[in-house]
Amino acid sequence: MRRLIALFTLLLVCVFPARAWAHASDEDYTLTTTCDLFDDRLEQTVYIPAWFLMNELYGEQTMLAGLAEKEADCRASVTGWMAYNNPVLADGETVRPEVVAMEARSNAWPENRPFPGFAKGCADADDNLLKHTTGVKILLRYPLKAAPQTVSVRWRRFIVRNTTDGALAQPPVSLAFFHDDKHRITDLTAAEPEWVWHSSAVAAPPETALISQKWEPVVWVIPAGALLAVFGGLAGASVLWRKNRAVAVAVLLAGLGAGAYAWQAGIGAVRTDSPFQKQPARPDGAQARVILDGLLHGVYRAFDHNKDAQIYDALAHCVDGPLLEKIYRDVHGSLVLDDTEGGGAVCQVEKVDVTGAELKPAGSGETGTLVLHCAWQVRGKVSHWGHTHVRANAYEADCTLAPCADAGGQRWKITGCAVTAEKPLEEQTQTPPATAPDSTVKTPGPGNP
Repeated sequence: MRRLIALFTLLLVCVFPARAWAHASDEDYTLTTTCDLFDDRLEQTVYIPAWFLMNELYGEQTMLAGLAEKEADCRASVTGWMAYNNPVLADGETVRPEVVAMEARSNAWPENRPFPGFAKGCADADDNLLKHTTGVKILLRYPLKAAPQTVSVRWRRFIVRNTTDGALAQPPVSLAFFHDDKHRITDLTAAEPEWVWHSSAVAAPPETALISQKWEPVVWVIPAGALLAVFGGLAGASVLWRKNRAVAVAVLLAGLGAGAYAWQAGIGAVRTDSPFQKQPARPDGAQARVILDGLLHGVYRAFDHNKDAQIYDALAHCVDGPLLEKIYRDVHGSLVLDDTEGGGAVCQVEKVDVTGAELKPAGSGETGTLVLHCAWQVRGKVSHWGHTHVRANAYEADCTLAPCADAGGQRWKITGCAVTAEKPLEEQTQTPPATAPDSTVKTPGPGNP
């Protein structure tokens, strides 16, 4: 009989580690976090075993009854613990969390209850937290100044548990990240404790504008200065040959020498495109509309960036030539207005719709370019004077597209935009105006904000 009892005890010890007596489920060693990213905030929901959180905050000898009335203290402790062990960075800057709610559940009831007030019910039965299968749900909010381009989620503190073979393990933290109806699921581990989300708004130039066939312009460099010097020497030598051959030879040598120097230094060189090179295939009307649609979306999405250098670089994927600087200056000035224009209004573009694009005949522009008479609508939120409302404008313009060099190959880019018509669409007021009405702020358009 004693042998049977000893064998049964040995099996229990082997199958269930010492601490597993108090935590019979893997759920008691599981840390999970869910992040929801919005334009002005990040919301994170963390599920964490109560025993682990209490050990981290107050030590292993924590009494449940002593926690029941520590709501403010516990909330502050959780805020500090999360800020250090689960830092969240937006565009490289750490964001301080705000604890919105804390709830707990146990094996005594399935529903959530306010934490740490739930401890009072547990302590009435037994003041040993380890005898209750409990979990804590923490809802945190991270306020953001603007829509970020990168969000970094890190985890520093992992649970250490015994495995069935007696070794120590650190279960990963499961992370789910939601943004724009898309989600990513990954694990944070001690070896890789950080995951970074990157905005896809303007992460790459529009692929629809990429010229499929390999094409690079062939440029001829004509040494006009060198040729002029040589011809001048020849002409001078021919005139002086009958009068004084020695002087004629000297003039000829001087002309050749000047020509060689001009050739080497590039003096008077003229660059021009080869007249014999085959131009890239001209897109048809449907293809040109798709290209223009991608470029216009890229222009507006470029301003989702927070830094001027990032905006300019992203805009350069879609616009080229003198128009690049003009669009950057005009559209940027229309999206963020100063205090003298609309009470500090800020306009955020939400939607761009190309409603029409007609490809003009080949002779209407320069060689190799496309000219489209197009129409599009832009909708955005305007925030100023203590209220926010939707503003929408419709545009018509003649847009010129040309093949230009860019990272990854030649691409079509907008090199000209002459707006021929502009009109506001219907307004949709979201919040009643608090003070002055707005009759000047409008959603910008390329070339004519």
